Amino acid sequence: MTTPLRLLIVEDSEDDALLLVRELRRAGFALEHRRVDTAEAMAAALDDATWDLVIGDYSMPHFSGTDALALVRARAGDTPFIFVSGTIGEDKAVEAMRAGANDYVLKDNLRRLVPAIERELRDAAARRERRRAEEALRASEARFRRLVDSNLIGIVFWHRSGLITDANDAFLRMLGYSRDDLEAGRLNYRTLTPPEHQPATARAVDDVTVGGVAGPFEKEYLHADGHRVPVLVGPAAFEDDPERGITFVLDLTESRRAQQALMDEAEMRRSILEATPLAVIVLDVQGRVVLWNRAAEQTFGWTADEVLGRPNPVLPPGGRSEADAIVRETLAGQLVVGQDVRRQRADGRWVDVRVSTAPIRDATGTPRGVVGILEDITDALRMEEQLRQAQRMEAVGRLAGGVAHDFNNILTVIMGEVQLALLDQGNVEVSSLEEIGKAAERASVLTRQLLAFSRQQIIEPKVIDVDHLLDGLGSMMHRLIGEDVDLRLELAADPATVLADAGQVEQVVLNLIVNARDAMPDGGRLTIQTGTVQLDAPTAGAFVEIAVRDTGTGMSDAVKEHLFEALFTTKGSGQGTGLGLATSHDIVTHFDGHITVESEVGTGTTMRVLLPVTSGRTDEEHGPRGEIPRGTETILFVEDDDAVRHAAVRILTMLGYAVLEAPNAERALQALARRDRPVDLLLTDLVLPGMNGRELADHAGAANPSLKILFASGYTDDVVMRHRVLAHGAAWVQKPFTVAELARKVRDVLDGAARDSGPAPRPPTDG
Repeated sequence: MTTPLRLLIVEDSEDDALLLVRELRRAGFALEHRRVDTAEAMAAALDDATWDLVIGDYSMPHFSGTDALALVRARAGDTPFIFVSGTIGEDKAVEAMRAGANDYVLKDNLRRLVPAIERELRDAAARRERRRAEEALRASEARFRRLVDSNLIGIVFWHRSGLITDANDAFLRMLGYSRDDLEAGRLNYRTLTPPEHQPATARAVDDVTVGGVAGPFEKEYLHADGHRVPVLVGPAAFEDDPERGITFVLDLTESRRAQQALMDEAEMRRSILEATPLAVIVLDVQGRVVLWNRAAEQTFGWTADEVLGRPNPVLPPGGRSEADAIVRETLAGQLVVGQDVRRQRADGRWVDVRVSTAPIRDATGTPRGVVGILEDITDALRMEEQLRQAQRMEAVGRLAGGVAHDFNNILTVIMGEVQLALLDQGNVEVSSLEEIGKAAERASVLTRQLLAFSRQQIIEPKVIDVDHLLDGLGSMMHRLIGEDVDLRLELAADPATVLADAGQVEQVVLNLIVNARDAMPDGGRLTIQTGTVQLDAPTAGAFVEIAVRDTGTGMSDAVKEHLFEALFTTKGSGQGTGLGLATSHDIVTHFDGHITVESEVGTGTTMRVLLPVTSGRTDEEHGPRGEIPRGTETILFVEDDDAVRHAAVRILTMLGYAVLEAPNAERALQALARRDRPVDLLLTDLVLPGMNGRELADHAGAANPSLKILFASGYTDDVVMRHRVLAHGAAWVQKPFTVAELARKVRDVLDGAARDSGPAPRPPTDG
């Protein structure tokens, strides 16, 4: 086995150096060596590398051995240095040893060289190890001293008897004592420990005296002023004297205070969450419930114990997949603020809620969950609708006199023409029948206007000629404003069409007219003007403008700021609900339009309604659409009113159809069951005694999937919505209907065009 050795040889004789190298290699050393013979070369060698051993000749012509030794001690510390010389005497050898040489060997006695080298290498290794240990001890002592002197942690030296023999300033300051108290022997860890903590302290002292250390534990010390100091202590006994030890003491006062503050804050948040009337639901990233407050229990019917740790039970109409998608979208940063939706309770009932959601993120910005805040607005929506109905019925009450007058005129025409026909049965003139038809049509229009105005009508967007609509409202507008207001219609020369519900547009105009009339208590002039305007970004495009301009009292900026807010009114008690303009604003914005106000006190007001221009033909432009369509299919007509049923059967028969009739759903199902010839179309009234028209259609359609369905109704309140006529995409015809209207609708359904072209009707909404 070879021993590696880095050797620096200070020798002027190359032969003597080679002799040393051979001797050492023969002894088993793996040498890495260099020979130098000048001070400069030796200094460079000492700077270039670290050497295990230096062997030097004592006497050289230009560089003495003692100079080489001094250079080694100056630059390489305690690196072993052995003189190998043939001329050194005993006195000089002693002098060399005093100068710092480790040994000397005569050249004629090299047998001593190898043992000397091995000894010096061992001694050098021992010196290095001892030096490292001393340095480590000094570093440890320095660190310990810094710890003792620090203000971060208290350090106590104690005796098993309880006496505290020494402590750092941090401990003394922690308990309010001075170093004089310490040196006088007045500090004892037993008396400084409250009674309830003394057993645990005694056990810890017993543990350390046996095992050397004890696990850290929490306790309290008594401060000099009597208050308690919570601490975390870690005791240990000295190895050489188990009766004595050291304890590290960490003051937990601030930690406990911060912990209590966090607990107080958490309790405050919990109290707020429990007290709020809003349902608060927090989900983790997997959609599991981690927070469910009391309002959530009341709103949705599940208790917190039933839902915590489980998937959110409050599902949208789309079910679990839609709920999971909402969580994913929210975690991705998609916020929802104040969206009105429907959610299902534990008992199966649906509630209307206004929901806001946002992601919950940790300090790094990573999503950790989703918070949802939900407000139950079911009762609010119901009350809002009731208030709207009250506002609409208030307006209808104002119209009652005018409506009665118009109906009396219509009935006078009908009754007069019918009586003339009865008196002169042999000579019934066509003109009389035409007058009766016109009067009935006027009655139908008036009825539909009233239904639209009271919102008891299905909302069906169609292409509307605005000028034609306003012209048809003329008589109603005159009834509303009274004789002391001069009404002027300034309609555009070119027809302008919009896509909207005619009844709702009428309601907007009539609401604006009523407000204009109320602003002119002593009379004035009301001008309604139409035209087409072009708007710039962000709502660029062509719009039909309806301007309602009055010469009334006008309004202040403060009033204008709140004008379209629900329940805001400047009228006296009992004179208005404050919903007219709010409803109008909702209607206009629903059809992507705008409503603005221009007014100053004393100068009148101009309200402008802007609706997007659309293309397409109106129903009026469609006209009669040529000849009345006919057919030969079999139709089952179901109607509980005998007069209506008989009239419709006559019309359908005249149009060429084979017609069956039934007064109720039971008789209709019997007719469908026993008829040899299959029925092609079921034409049924929606409101029937017993089973309603929607249920009849479901039963009939289940038995005959190819059966076509057409509903007829003249009473279009929430019955239509309850039975989800429009949700099923079914066709319907409004009563009263003309022969042409009924013929076209029947033909459209039989031919597969269940609805007129254009947008699908929508159920009534709040705006």
